[in-house]
Amino acid sequence: MGRAIGIDANVFLCVLLPGATKADKENVDGSEALVKKISEGKIRAVTSSIVLSEIAWAFLREGKPLREMEGARYVLEEMLGESLEIVHVSNDIAWQAGKMRRKYYTKGNMISYQDAIYLATCLDKNVSQLFTTDPHLLVTKEIGVLEPKSFKV
Repeated sequence: MGRAIGIDANVFLCVLLPGATKADKENVDGSEALVKKISEGKIRAVTSSIVLSEIAWAFLREGKPLREMEGARYVLEEMLGESLEIVHVSNDIAWQAGKMRRKYYTKGNMISYQDAIYLATCLDKNVSQLFTTDPHLLVTKEIGVLEPKSFKV
């Protein structure tokens, strides 16, 4: 396996809770293909530990039962565990995220702290690409940022 790829929470949400995302069908299909390759061990992936809070919040916002939310956590931590590295937000990642947010935040591109943390995590882990459905991240230049629909099996 080559270098890891970065995965934003919205890619996992396209698979775990597709009705809760604004992603189009092509990005949902691309997300499913990406997560399938991760689960098969054919792709090594990296994400931030904030993925857990974003997914928990989405399940709660959508009124899903607690067992479904815990099932989603199990998928991330256990089923994808061998091929998915969930990186804790270190002081260095937090510091870099603040700098990335400042660099890319404009009135037309309101990049969130969460988005900046995913970007900083990917930079810290030297990933080759970050997959996201978030348009705020598509303008970044430090690494390749792609929509899941561009993933080719």
